[in-house]
Amino acid sequence: MRKYLLWFLLLGWLGGEILYANQESQKIEVLAKEMESTQTTVHARGGVLVYYKDSVIKADRATYDRASNLLKVDGNIEMIEHEGNKYKSEHLKINTQSNEVVFDELFSMSKNDVWLMSDHVKKKEGNYTLGSSMISSCTITDPLWKIAFDRALYESETQVMKLYDAKVYFWDTPILY
Repeated sequence: MRKYLLWFLLLGWLGGEILYANQESQKIEVLAKEMESTQTTVHARGGVLVYYKDSVIKADRATYDRASNLLKVDGNIEMIEHEGNKYKSEHLKINTQSNEVVFDELFSMSKNDVWLMSDHVKKKEGNYTLGSSMISSCTITDPLWKIAFDRALYESETQVMKLYDAKVYFWDTPILY
């Protein structure tokens, strides 16, 4: 958290600008070194910080389209939720009206040190749809065990995750499939 506080102070000192994506509810706040705006879009570059609901997102670039309520975040994305979950990605889209979130090539680490790599993740109404993914709690470079699957559905209300075409590996040897 100190890292983000330092970024915030540094951006403020360097003359960073602030954008409120939704002026009435102030659901999103974007800070950056450079901001450009047209009638319908806002572009942010350089040390971008996005405050969205209970998360802080750091990235290289962000674009907000006022007409479609779509926030696109690109480049070296690091996201931390208040529960302690961490996410890394190269591309993220957030629909600020429907609260739908889409990650491409996501790496996620929970507060319990369980990690997940997925080629595509979509969050809508608290439920997650995952593409081709791998999950483990071992070292990332050479996990002792891992579960790989082609797709999954996670229902947050029931806390049930359905895996499709799943394989459990012990090192690189499939033991359940």
